[in-house]
Amino acid sequence: FEQSPQAYLTERRARLGKARGIDVTPVDAQIAERAAPRAPKGWEGGDENRKQLAALGVALHDGSSGTDWSVQD
Repeated sequence: FEQSPQAYLTERRARLGKARGIDVTPVDAQIAERAAPRAPKGWEGGDENRKQLAALGVALHDGSSGTDWSVQD
């Protein structure tokens, strides 16, 4: 392989996002906003944000190092 898995996934996300008209900047901003209500266990706000992003075709992936996202296939 010529590139790292992370580089491949980032490139794939950009390619699929562009094909579906998803702008990366607002998605990243919504994920950052989602972190605020989740910090004090305000799950409802985070869940609403997840639903909004899902409607755009964005899947969120929560992990120990934070939230990442991908374009839904």
